[in-house]
Amino acid sequence: MEPAGHRVDAAEDGEAAWKALLANVYDLMITDHIMPKASGLALVRRMRVAEIVLPVIVASETLDATDALRLSHDPWARVDACVHKPVTAAELLEAVRGVFADLPPVSHAGE
Repeated sequence: MEPAGHRVDAAEDGEAAWKALLANVYDLMITDHIMPKASGLALVRRMRVAEIVLPVIVASETLDATDALRLSHDPWARVDACVHKPVTAAELLEAVRGVFADLPPVSHAGE
């Protein structure tokens, strides 16, 4: 992601990721489905309950297309994309581009 011009922060587990979400502003969260201390989906649900608005990509070895569709419609998850692990850098970058392409344009005050 960094060679493509994106700034990246990494967290070693779900709790560290939660602390980072509370302390920083991000444009996107990419999370593993299975992590120590809190799963990726638990992290996303916690984020949604806290009303943190952020697009999310979940990486997983176990989620299939049906699971991904269900998660995209789950009001407590609202996952924007799922990628199947192992994922290549090109596949991940394509998922990121797809998420940002689907977002509405940002409007600024006075426009």
